[in-house]
Amino acid sequence: MKYASEVMRSMCLILVSTVLLAGCRGGDDTDIAEPRFPLTSDPDAFAAFLNTAPGVPFQGAGVDEIDNVADFPEAYYNTIDPDDTRDTFFKWRLANGFINADGSEADCNASDCVQTHVTFRDTKDLGYGRNMFMRWNTLTGDVAVYVENFQVDAVPGVPYGPLNFEALVNDDRQWNFGVNAIEFSAFPATDAGAGKFTKFYNFAGDGIRANGVSGSLQHVVDLDGRGLKSMPGACIVCHGGRGRTLVVEDAAGTKTLAPTLVGGIAGDVQAHLQTIEFDTLQFANEPGFTREDNEDGIRLINQAILSTYEYRAANFTEQGDWNPQLAIDTLRGRYNGDPSNPANRYDASFVPAGWSANQNLYRTSMGPNCLVCHALRGTRSNDSVAFPSLASFSSYDERVDHLIFEQGKMPLGLLNYSDFWDSEDKDPATLATALGLTNRVGDDQKAVRPGAPVAIISAPPLATGLDASGASLAIALTGSGSAFAREDSYRWQVSPSETATIESGGAVGDATLRVTAAGSYTLTLTVDGKEGGSDSASQSIQVFATGDAGAPQPAAAIRYFGAGGIDELFVGECRTCHAPDTAYGAMPIHYSACQSEDFNGHEFLYRSVLARVNFDAPLDSLFLRKPTNGATDPLDLAQSQIDGYHAGGALLDESEYSTVLSWILNGAPAGNLPDASTIDSNAPSCTP
Repeated sequence: MKYASEVMRSMCLILVSTVLLAGCRGGDDTDIAEPRFPLTSDPDAFAAFLNTAPGVPFQGAGVDEIDNVADFPEAYYNTIDPDDTRDTFFKWRLANGFINADGSEADCNASDCVQTHVTFRDTKDLGYGRNMFMRWNTLTGDVAVYVENFQVDAVPGVPYGPLNFEALVNDDRQWNFGVNAIEFSAFPATDAGAGKFTKFYNFAGDGIRANGVSGSLQHVVDLDGRGLKSMPGACIVCHGGRGRTLVVEDAAGTKTLAPTLVGGIAGDVQAHLQTIEFDTLQFANEPGFTREDNEDGIRLINQAILSTYEYRAANFTEQGDWNPQLAIDTLRGRYNGDPSNPANRYDASFVPAGWSANQNLYRTSMGPNCLVCHALRGTRSNDSVAFPSLASFSSYDERVDHLIFEQGKMPLGLLNYSDFWDSEDKDPATLATALGLTNRVGDDQKAVRPGAPVAIISAPPLATGLDASGASLAIALTGSGSAFAREDSYRWQVSPSETATIESGGAVGDATLRVTAAGSYTLTLTVDGKEGGSDSASQSIQVFATGDAGAPQPAAAIRYFGAGGIDELFVGECRTCHAPDTAYGAMPIHYSACQSEDFNGHEFLYRSVLARVNFDAPLDSLFLRKPTNGATDPLDLAQSQIDGYHAGGALLDESEYSTVLSWILNGAPAGNLPDASTIDSNAPSCTP
């Protein structure tokens, strides 16, 4: 539905009498569609990481009763603000120099302070009316930004549209439901030379949808009307952050976060400030709210954001750190190379050098829908996921097919997802064609939308199904990673059926294969779609008897620790890089135990591994995908790798892959934790 002027005036008349204090003002010439929201396999998964429960052991039983999801907000705020100097909106503004102790506006000395205030409606992020304030200390490099968010939900079905801007223009506080605040500084560290990083806060607004008392710190937020999500995950998912940081607890019971990178800064979840894309904003024909009134203020904010990128580039140079070069080049390019020059206007047509030969694809799809988040990802040892060129993006073709066209899980932002599929100036078929995904383009030359059921089997290519006496051993399988499937529709078959059976049970899609004879079997899973239709998938599995040549360890016996366990499997090549005494010290995970006075470092290692396991979709587990260089086909690991996905290349062969997958399918048990006394006395601390 288009918001033409007649429709807009009609809506405003409704609001004058029921909601807003004043009538609608004339908008600029922006004509923006209310999103229709195409199907997705999980409507509540926007603004959330693909692995929704990182670090939580199987069946939700947390090691030492620490739940890495429910406890994350408390631990995060404890880490970035240990003395509660920023636990209310008032205190946060006071600490960041916006106000004085009496609440009056603080001075901004032009010699070392840049301050600005802008107002707009974002049309691609969350659709809010935004009242944004920024202070940048050019002497220290600290940057602080907060934004009051206005969203009108009084008219059913249109919570993301221009009415949100009207609420902002009218300063109708009942629709100010929350305040996002971002701080780039070294705090809470105070020593000279301490590294600066980006921190995220959320405070309740003073409107009717506010989640708590006005100005109070929020641990959970509902940013897109799709349910409460834990802080800061709902923010950092689109700001380059990593969702696998562990919650730890000291002897006094205080929960904090371990560093996201080994040896890094606790609280630095590798998230960054987002460039404000001027061309995606809506303004009004009202003094203070016009495009011209706000353009220079937004340039100043982007200049400050660029300074944070350049700081990270100069000061965070370990292999596991973010590589900000693409973000720097893009932001500079949008201002003719220099956003500090007021004469340089925002150029929405800019294309980074790596995409110069594919400018139309970049401008219509990649830039606005993908790189807005992916440019904040990628590391110095491996920047391919930042998609700096079509070649790097093309190497992810099967992964793109899986997450965008098959599963409907990306783009991860709600309005961005809608824009990708419904905007009139782009066609996802162009992207599908560029990647050679011809099956995703229909006869009408339009991209086939997500929504059809897709059966996905998670089963080891190799398994041991008979013990030494010939008795059957359980082989765990699952179809839980299937897309758009009705929960009551999973149907398993096995061939030849004379010597094999499949028992369904447990969670949705779970099953157990049992055989009476070794040999090759074909599994088939059929699912019915939520919107109709059905789909089937098949996979072969070679089943051995104990003692057969090439027989892997029986699945039920595999543990992380212990003889023949996963830990032993990763002792060799993985620790060549993922260990403290290598050139890759600052990595997301080390496969060796760290030291702690509060807990067993072997436990920390195990939970770090679990943070990279996805029980809902085992084949998507980072712990499985990284050492296979992103391989997407368990039966063809060599040919389905993603070039550059893992800096260490592919390390697991088919037998090792089967062992790791079987361990995951059986709940990823820890086994017996080695005693902490076995940890190397020179090992680094688990936490600072």
